[in-house]
Amino acid sequence: MKSTNLIALICVTLIACNNKSKTQFDNLINSSDNPHFKKYQIFDDKNYLLTLRTFDTTSSYNIDHPTVILNLLRSDETKIDTLVNDSIFSRNPIGAVPEIKIDFIDFNFDGVKDILIPYGTDPRGNHGFHLYLVDNNRKQIQYMTGFKDIGNPKADSIYQIIQSFVLAGPPFCRFYKINFDKELIDIDHYLEFSDFDSIETKIQQQMKKITTTR
Repeated sequence: MKSTNLIALICVTLIACNNKSKTQFDNLINSSDNPHFKKYQIFDDKNYLLTLRTFDTTSSYNIDHPTVILNLLRSDETKIDTLVNDSIFSRNPIGAVPEIKIDFIDFNFDGVKDILIPYGTDPRGNHGFHLYLVDNNRKQIQYMTGFKDIGNPKADSIYQIIQSFVLAGPPFCRFYKINFDKELIDIDHYLEFSDFDSIETKIQQQMKKITTTR
């Protein structure tokens, strides 16, 4: 508990004032992860750090109230800059381990893995995620508006399409892409399933059809 409080204090201090020493940044890098605090090097640059801190550790599932803080920090020899300071709602499925982790998956197919953070799970077991696109060249991340509303997003690197297979009555699949302007686009192809036979085959056939008709 003391370790968690210390990490939280460091994060708050860094956000409150950018003009901090490199020592504090190094202390944050060397601090231990715990169920309520995660840190990740980003951009293949030791001077950048992505942190995720869970400040609401209750079981509340009110999506209008943020539960975690995402920070992107940059350090040089004289100061630490907080480049991103986002408060978002993030919960694992009810009954699952409450520990929030970040996955890195390339969703805009530019060869750079993007940031995927759990958003929530509906009663049917469909999972939503926050997505931040990562730009290694500009050393920036960008929140993808609307992505959290896609159920069970899956990046298909072969067809370079985002598929969303949703458990509903009946189950269905929609398809998306992220364009060069970093906008989420509904490709406007829709599959509905009367049963669960050959679902993956039908999805693969539909993605092939989409790519051949573009």
